[in-house]
Amino acid sequence: MTSIFDYAIPNHVPENLVFALDGDTHPELKKNPFKVYANLANEAPPIFFNPAAFQGAGGWSISDGAIIKEVLQSPELFSSKNNTGFSFLLGQELDLIPLEIDPPNTATTARISTCPSPPERWPSGKTPFVHQPLNS
Repeated sequence: MTSIFDYAIPNHVPENLVFALDGDTHPELKKNPFKVYANLANEAPPIFFNPAAFQGAGGWSISDGAIIKEVLQSPELFSSKNNTGFSFLLGQELDLIPLEIDPPNTATTARISTCPSPPERWPSGKTPFVHQPLNS
């Protein structure tokens, strides 16, 4: 098993901004991840480098709510497009909803996903979901 001590920290990352957040260095993460994330703003710098992020490749994380809000509302600087890379594994260029869409498209998705249609309003024998092959 890899631990935080096996991860490389880039030379340009200040030591005071490194915060290890994996199951080895933060055992509570495996027991109660919600508690860990709820307390993260009290434990970590507002913006920190987590060497365990992205399966050990390392990456920057944010623990301050105001900064998270700013990032989420600034898609021109912090886009989610192609963030997961999942569609490329399929040989496609699709947005994984809701993870890879940016405003203003998020409003439409939120409206659709939060307004379920009751079964009695479905056309006879049909579900409200569209089943379409990826390559069509």
